[in-house]
Amino acid sequence: EKRQKKIQDDLDSAEKSKAKAAAEAQSYEDKLVEANRKAEEIISEAKKEAEEERSQILAKAQHEASDIIAKAHGAVDSERRKATIDLPVERYSVVRALRAVDRSDIAVLVIDATEGVTEQDTKIAGYVHEAGKGCIIVVNKWDLIEKDSKTSHKFEEDIRRELAFLQYAPILFASALTKQRINRLADMRVDECPQ
Repeated sequence: EKRQKKIQDDLDSAEKSKAKAAAEAQSYEDKLVEANRKAEEIISEAKKEAEEERSQILAKAQHEASDIIAKAHGAVDSERRKATIDLPVERYSVVRALRAVDRSDIAVLVIDATEGVTEQDTKIAGYVHEAGKGCIIVVNKWDLIEKDSKTSHKFEEDIRRELAFLQYAPILFASALTKQRINRLADMRVDECPQ
């Protein structure tokens, strides 16, 4: 009888140990599932934050790039007739050019090669100089000019004479239509306006 009781006690103890081990195993499995769920949440949140940060950085970079391009080019297009500014449209275009100069660090003064330096070109160039902005002079429509070995030198002399206050501004002979030398614009060295 004692022996049977001992066997029964041992069996009961084994059953309890088995039940305890099963409960612990279930607890570990539950903890593992919960840990995996939390890890997936953290990874998902990190991916979401990284994507948001990437989007913000990309948007900021695009905004800064467009600002740099706008500042570098100055958006100054002064291809205007030699006539005085009588039409409201002409006045408006000059006002826009002057505002673009105010927003820029470097102004691109575009001169029509077929017309040479006009009165409006001179006024806008003077405004650029007075505002203390860097300046690049682009002689556009260079493809329409009959040239010999001295043509560009003569054009440069004329520009330097008529815009004597912009001696520091480099000159680029180009064509927006044929894209001739346009790619050189971004690489041009621009000196500061001497004050």
